Amino acid sequence: MSPSINKISNISFFVVNVECSNMRHARLGHVNLNSIKRMMSLNLIPKAFVDLKQKCETCIQAKQPRKGFTTCIEREINLLELVHSDVCHSNDVLTRGGKRYFITFIDDFSKYCYVCLINHKSEFFDKFKVYKTKVENQLERKIKILF
Repeated sequence: MSPSINKISNISFFVVNVECSNMRHARLGHVNLNSIKRMMSLNLIPKAFVDLKQKCETCIQAKQPRKGFTTCIEREINLLELVHSDVCHSNDVLTRGGKRYFITFIDDFSKYCYVCLINHKSEFFDKFKVYKTKVENQLERKIKILF
């Protein structure tokens, strides 16, 4: 062996992990400071000085306050006067039954929610008729029980 190789093999290498707490915060998915300290106390991550000196820009944007929705004081006073509905696409993932869309119907008065699966958007009106008859039948049953 050449002497230069021996000299290199006798040298000890040390890797120093210099990682600021902001970098660790970002790598751990923007967890809070207390979670980082707890992970260190449980020896899940290497112990280091933890001090978030700068505010994380991502966390600031994620926690921006917004104005709440205005509350609706007026509500419908009878069943089926106002029904909120939506047709949603399941992002090209078919259900076990091969359905591609789903519909939601929510009655404003009772907050009764009904969800059904469909193959095509054109089935919407037929499903609404089914929903309407179900709600009316339940209402009739409740009225008969009361009287």
